[in-house]
Amino acid sequence: MTRVFKGNITFNGSGWHKIPLQTPFYYTGNNHLQITYINNDGDYVSGYPYFMSTSTTSARGLYKYQDNSLPTTGGTLVNYYPNIRISMSGCSSG
Repeated sequence: MTRVFKGNITFNGSGWHKIPLQTPFYYTGNNHLQITYINNDGDYVSGYPYFMSTSTTSARGLYKYQDNSLPTTGGTLVNYYPNIRISMSGCSSG
């Protein structure tokens, strides 16, 4: 995996939010793309953001949570995945 962003994100309001990547990476558009989001905030607190998702007939999402530290066991497979848009700019085909 290639880390392309590390930093703080604040989700203010609804709608789409841009997260500019800090590290460029090559993607052909033909292979699978795995996106991992790690929230090191600590404890469960109300007011966390809710994200829209799309339901599927097979398990395509995975989540795990644990208070006060990163999880040390496997996660839960789910039949949905978060809705995202990926914008590619400055790309060339060669």
